[in-house]
Amino acid sequence: MGNRGARYSDEFKAEAVNLVKKEGYSLQKAADRLGVHAVTIRNWIKVNESAGGDEFSGSPFEMQREIRRQKEQGSTTR
Repeated sequence: MGNRGARYSDEFKAEAVNLVKKEGYSLQKAADRLGVHAVTIRNWIKVNESAGGDEFSGSPFEMQREIRRQKEQGSTTR
């Protein structure tokens, strides 16, 4: 189930989060439908909730990616 190290688009993550939060799917049912591990979806939901989102828009993942990029740049310039 799932692909270790796979990268998923923000749209895919949004679909997974919304299946659970809006459609009422269980984590496992959403995971089975999308072919990812339930823990992965749970992590995406945590990111969404920490950003204060009710409906996922993709922006928390974009912010996370930008923060990671800035940290990497900072470590290479030192």
